[in-house]
Amino acid sequence: MNTVKEIQLAVANLPKEDLETFETWFENFYFEVWDEKIKKDITKGFLANLVNEAISEYKQGKTFEL
Repeated sequence: MNTVKEIQLAVANLPKEDLETFETWFENFYFEVWDEKIKKDITKGFLANLVNEAISEYKQGKTFEL
């Protein structure tokens, strides 16, 4: 299996039980990849403006407790 279309076809043909197992695995995998991307973005300073804006709004009382 080396193309996206082959993977899509294989996933589409999984039995329900295997699809649920795959779904759980893929969700965990996806979030691990996302977490690594966020960590890299933070390290590179890409989110600094958002953090500073959030802190500023908090200090100005523009936030609320969830």
